[in-house]
Amino acid sequence: MSSSSVSSQTWLQNFRPYVNGEKVRWPDLHLHLVAGECIDLTLEFEYSYLIGDPESPLKLCCEPDAESLGLVCDPPFGQLVEMAEGLIQLTWHICAHKTSGSPFELHFEMPLYPGMPPSPPVPGEVAAVFIDSLSCDRTEAYVGYEINAQASMLAFPGNQPVP
Repeated sequence: MSSSSVSSQTWLQNFRPYVNGEKVRWPDLHLHLVAGECIDLTLEFEYSYLIGDPESPLKLCCEPDAESLGLVCDPPFGQLVEMAEGLIQLTWHICAHKTSGSPFELHFEMPLYPGMPPSPPVPGEVAAVFIDSLSCDRTEAYVGYEINAQASMLAFPGNQPVP
């Protein structure tokens, strides 16, 4: 059921990305993770002509190598996933297991679909985060008691405060 009219616009027209359930425009899609954090990257394709096409399984790819960045994905990076009849979306659960401080780029591919280019790139980074300072409204701390504190967090690169 391949179509000879595929182009880079096919991804923009047939797939809507979501991060943790929030819709994001392709040009605004950028992933920021810290060690120990996980996100859900979802592609919604409710009205796509590609649903059920045997040539349309897709996979999520990571550059550079996800393992070197400490990124783990379920389903795994590079595994083909079917857009089966009855489905309207697919979700990849991505976790950062270590702080690499390195940028990465994700993209989707349909390797069985002749002429289908990769999706627009999804840039991201696993940022190094550290606590710069703590302030507390109590002069004493007791083990086992709740203490109200504020943390000012700085993110790498640029050491700019994170909202």
